[in-house]
Amino acid sequence: MPSGVPKTIAEDLGIRVRQTVEAACHFLDSASFEFKSLWRECDKLQKVDAVNASLMKASLAGLAGDLEGLERWLTNAEQNGGGESVRGTRFAMYSDLGFVTEASKSYRETIANDDSLARLNLTHGIACGSFSEMLQAADRWAKEDTKLEEQDVLRRSAQARDALRALGVPEENVRSMMDRAGELMRARRLLWANLMPDLIASSTPAAHPFFALNYRVDVEPAEAAEMTWALAERLAEDDLIFPFVTVAFVSKQRPAAS
Repeated sequence: MPSGVPKTIAEDLGIRVRQTVEAACHFLDSASFEFKSLWRECDKLQKVDAVNASLMKASLAGLAGDLEGLERWLTNAEQNGGGESVRGTRFAMYSDLGFVTEASKSYRETIANDDSLARLNLTHGIACGSFSEMLQAADRWAKEDTKLEEQDVLRRSAQARDALRALGVPEENVRSMMDRAGELMRARRLLWANLMPDLIASSTPAAHPFFALNYRVDVEPAEAAEMTWALAERLAEDDLIFPFVTVAFVSKQRPAAS
């Protein structure tokens, strides 16, 4: 952060923007009071802290479904020395918007580093369909006696990796399936709920290996079922149907499986 900028200004606004992004289940209307209010605050911050203001504007633009604005403000942050923060915001917003294959590229670049930002973003690998890469990075840091949080996320990711290997389905194929799910969500101006998709997988000898990733969406259960059917049709058209591997939608109202 540039010197002379009160740290709390960027931090407080960053918390508000992050909370807005994390709580969103639908695209945010750029004409709404909430959007305009946050954007005005970003405009003020832009005069003294171009990097953080641009990253926040990129997040807000993405939340409104403005992909050109998202990239424009990411580029602006990069040109002003945003560095790794730009990659982190890019993969977070692209995975939120369902551009999973694209998000995985920035995720891969981010966790290739051994810094605090990489470790902070480690467990976002599930949303990017990058299970093996997430676990490889976790193993690398564990050897350095680094305490890793989110052990449950790492456990689920290991189960996903092992199940896909047992089924002979490459992770890039799963990312393509997630991309198709993203197309359906964007068409309905929906964003998936919670911090990451639901993931259940197993490769234990007692049962046939399986992999199931569910996006929680803010619709009635019947509409979620219709979306899942539409997704299955699209996956079949694109030759992305694999036995015991599913990507689907569930209503946000439905309790999560464990």
